[in-house]
Amino acid sequence: MARVNFKMYVNPEYAIYKMIAYYLRAQYPDVLFHFDSSGLHHTKTQAGMLKAIQKGKGFPDLMILAPRGRYHGLFLEIKTENARVYKKDLLPADDHIAEQEEWLASLRYEGYDSYFVKGFDEAKEKIDNYLNQSK
Repeated sequence: MARVNFKMYVNPEYAIYKMIAYYLRAQYPDVLFHFDSSGLHHTKTQAGMLKAIQKGKGFPDLMILAPRGRYHGLFLEIKTENARVYKKDLLPADDHIAEQEEWLASLRYEGYDSYFVKGFDEAKEKIDNYLNQSK
């Protein structure tokens, strides 16, 4: 039997998304959240449909729709633990990261808290810190 390369079909960040979703449902059952699906693999038709209805590339992976402190909500761009986000000179590692950084900066400007996170543990820490603030 031929081996299937699942990396071809599943975004490596998806496992992290699932762990975060389970964590949010268990620890913060009343908090509204949503994952952006444009980063997952789609058929060409689905990808084209998504592109047609998006503002642009780089929208964050996770939206937590819960105001806390001075923020309207939390947005996280989720990366694997070994992902390279910035070069040594602190510039974005590539054009896609630059697009994502622009989104995060725009969201901060509009009153949302937003970050790059690497792996489940870093995401959990940002979520806990954010959601444990006063409303």
